[in-house]
Amino acid sequence: MSTQNPNIQAIVDRVFDNLSQYNTPESITPSVVAGAIGLAVQNLYSPQDLFMGNNGVTSLDLTNYVNLERLYAKDNPFVSLDFSNAVALKVLHLSSCELNTGLDLSNQPNLEEIDLSSFSDFTNGYSLDLSSNTALKNVVLDTILINSLNLTNCTVIDKLELYSINGLTDLDLTSQTVLKTLNLANIPTLNNLDISNCTDLEKLNITGVTLNTFNITPFNQLVDLSLISTNLTNFDPSPCASLKTLDLSSNSIPNLDFSQNTNLETIILNANPLDGTNLNSNTVKTISLFATGLTSLDLSGLPSLEALDARNLNLSGNLIDISNCPNLKSLNFTATVIDSAQHTANLEILDTNGLTNGIYTYKGFSFPSSAFKTSLEAKGWVIQSGGF
Repeated sequence: MSTQNPNIQAIVDRVFDNLSQYNTPESITPSVVAGAIGLAVQNLYSPQDLFMGNNGVTSLDLTNYVNLERLYAKDNPFVSLDFSNAVALKVLHLSSCELNTGLDLSNQPNLEEIDLSSFSDFTNGYSLDLSSNTALKNVVLDTILINSLNLTNCTVIDKLELYSINGLTDLDLTSQTVLKTLNLANIPTLNNLDISNCTDLEKLNITGVTLNTFNITPFNQLVDLSLISTNLTNFDPSPCASLKTLDLSSNSIPNLDFSQNTNLETIILNANPLDGTNLNSNTVKTISLFATGLTSLDLSGLPSLEALDARNLNLSGNLIDISNCPNLKSLNFTATVIDSAQHTANLEILDTNGLTNGIYTYKGFSFPSSAFKTSLEAKGWVIQSGGF
C-alpha cells in the first residue's frame, strides 16, 4: 500500500509493523487494530521519520522530536536550524536548502548519513565540524563553500563524496582507515590531500584536483580508479593487480604499461599525449583513446576487447588489425582520419566473426560501399556516420 504523502505512508507502515507480531487473522481483533493505529498516531507527534521536502519552510522546531531518526527536508529556505534535541538522528538530508547560519551537529552522536548537496550556506566560508559525529558512514557535500572540514573522529566512514566545493584547501583523511569509496571532484582550492591511511579503498575518483603525482602502491584493494584532470605526467598502474576500471582522462601522460594488471576490464585514456602505450591484456573489454594523438593502434594482444573508442585520431596509412579481437562489436572512428580501405577490411573481419547487433561509426565521407556492410546490417549491426 502506498500514499502520496510520505508522512502518512510512514504512519501506515508503522500500523503494519505493529500488527506484524500477530500470526493469524483471528488474533487481529478490532481492539488490536485500534491499538496499532493509536500507537502509530502517537508516533506522529514524536516520529522517527520526517519528510518535508520543498515546503517553503524557514524554521523547524525540533524540541519535542527526541525520537527522530531520519529527516528528509530538501529544497527549503531555512533561516536557522536547531538540532540540539534531536539526539537520536541517524539520517539527515538537506540537499538544495538555504541556511543563513552555521550548522551545528555536535549533539548528534548517532548520525550515520548526511547529504548537503547544493546546500546554499556558508556563503562567506565556513568550517564544518563533524568530529562529534563518530557514527558517520556516508557523507555527501556538493556545491557548497567551506573553508575546512573536520572528520577527525569519524573513523567508520565508508563512503565520502565531495563535489564542487570552493574554499577547501586541506583535507586530512588519515582517520578514515575503513573508507571504501572516495569521490573528490572539482575542488580547485584543494592544495593538501592526505589519503595515505585509506588503504581499504575500493573506488577512488579524483577529478579536477591538482595532484601532479600519485603513488598507487598503498591502495592494493582498488577496483575502480579515476584520476581525471589531475595534472599527472606519469603513472604506474602495475602495483594494483585488483584494478578493473581505470580512467586517466585529460592528463599529460605519454606512455603506460598495463601488462601486469591482469584483472583490468576498462581503460579510458582520453586526451593524453600518448606515444608509447602497451595495451596488451587478456581481460580488457573496453578501451577509449579519444584525442590521444595516436597514429597507430596495436590491438593484437586484446582478445577480449568488445568496445573501441578511437575518435579524433590520425590513423591514415596505418593498418588497424582487429583480427585477434573476435568479441569486438562497438567501434567508433568519428573524426578520425583513416583510409577507406581500412573500413572495408574491418567490416570483413567483423562479418567473419559472426557477432550481431553491433555498432560501427566512421568519419562520414570516408566510407566506401561494401558487401560486408550490407551483410552486417542484415545481422542487426548499425553502420553509421559520426558526422564531424
